[in-house]
Amino acid sequence: MKKLIAIYLMLTMTIVGYGQILKGANKILVHNSNDKKTNIDLVINTLIEKNIEVGETKDEYGIVKTTPKGFDKLNGEYYLYIVCRDSLVIIIGQMKDNINLNYGYGISTESSYSKIENRGMKGSILKESFNQMDLFANSFKGATIEYKID
Repeated sequence: MKKLIAIYLMLTMTIVGYGQILKGANKILVHNSNDKKTNIDLVINTLIEKNIEVGETKDEYGIVKTTPKGFDKLNGEYYLYIVCRDSLVIIIGQMKDNINLNYGYGISTESSYSKIENRGMKGSILKESFNQMDLFANSFKGATIEYKID
């Protein structure tokens, strides 16, 4: 019976954190009172203020994507993918470390992009990528921040 109750609780719980950063969070929701157009303009202006280059925008869908941005002291890069809606800005991202492995005999591998999530040790590329995503989300004054795991 205890196992059934535990399974039921696990299945019915949603993994969402308001204000506290969940371990493994890979999506940040910024709740505000702006319409979609205002949110797009706000996102683009905030990116410019933070010296993050805007890669492409699709205004009709409310999508803003940045160009890959490197780190000062780490050999990696990240980009943000931002979706704007009425009263909501959704921030996700991709990161990669710029490491190429050469196995000899002309065989080598390059790293590929993977989802940014709140994992990794302090100072790691994964952790620093999430910190950059979180810093961007927290630059929206008066908004409520929600962290989600997808």
